[in-house]
Amino acid sequence: MSLEVQQEGAIKTPDKMTDDELRSVLRKAPLIKKWLEAVQDEATSRLQGGAHIAGLELTTTRALDKWAGTPEQVAKVMEAHGMNPGTITSTDPVLISPAKAKKVLGEANYAVLLSSGCIAKGVGKPTVKVTSEAEPEDDFGGLF
Repeated sequence: MSLEVQQEGAIKTPDKMTDDELRSVLRKAPLIKKWLEAVQDEATSRLQGGAHIAGLELTTTRALDKWAGTPEQVAKVMEAHGMNPGTITSTDPVLISPAKAKKVLGEANYAVLLSSGCIAKGVGKPTVKVTSEAEPEDDFGGLF
């Protein structure tokens, strides 16, 4: 694995690290992950509060739809609308994912299931995205 380093000597690429350096970094990995999560959470909180942080924007993660009813409830709704419930079961009575069901049934039939409450529309989580405004020669603000 190769990392692009913006500034010579700022961060060593793993292939240039000694065994001791690799061990040291990996021992600190949980702390680094927690720190990154805290930084992400703080940036998200500030952006949700209306702050403008140059080079960052608030977006949402991809939302996944979920079944809201039991396989039996979904089957009843499908039968009431002239659909074959067998088309969306993988092994009785387990339903395939809503995304696969949408492909199998088509948009119109999927909309029927959605409007009848068989499928709960997913909501993405807020996340911070680096935009093109970000400084190209970022050295982590002197943190590293």
